[in-house]
Amino acid sequence: MVFFNQYNRKEVKVEVDISGLDKAAVLAVLYNAARPNGKGLYRYAPRPITIEEAREIIEEQGDDLRLDFGPLGEEYYEEYSFDYVRGRVLRVDITFDDFAPYGYNRHNGEQMAQRAINYLRKTGEVVCQDIIDYQSKLVLKDMMRAMDDAEYLGAGRVFRFYIFGREIDVSLVYNKENLKKHIQRILAELPE
Repeated sequence: MVFFNQYNRKEVKVEVDISGLDKAAVLAVLYNAARPNGKGLYRYAPRPITIEEAREIIEEQGDDLRLDFGPLGEEYYEEYSFDYVRGRVLRVDITFDDFAPYGYNRHNGEQMAQRAINYLRKTGEVVCQDIIDYQSKLVLKDMMRAMDDAEYLGAGRVFRFYIFGREIDVSLVYNKENLKKHIQRILAELPE
């Protein structure tokens, strides 16, 4: 099937197959492979979540369900539809056996949804350190770009990132110029 996206470019419709997978595991692996966007940095929690934590998120959402219509016109409540979760952009509806990855991939990287689901299918684990490291580097680069108008990066704010198995704490740097230099030094130390 062919459709036109918001930029009027032709695209082939590709769904990500999640049949046979636990919805909580799917949510956990997608969450762990996602990164914050825009004001999502305010709520960004760099620690990956477990399947049990994903179940809690699904249960919490159960109180605020929206009515929608499925591919065959049937009514259903979006029990498994997620936009932002703890500052990370998901933009997925995993109610059915497949989902459209466009919103997720637009914010998290090309083919990132499929990569995360492939990792879950292959290993049964929800934490793919390679993807987390990649996204963490992008978060640091986003912070660099946002530095000029990022008034919230003052004293008292805590920003911790877990990259390549080590914790990086940038909350101790209170001056924007020092923070820029600190992040540049961290990025220079990381492998490509």
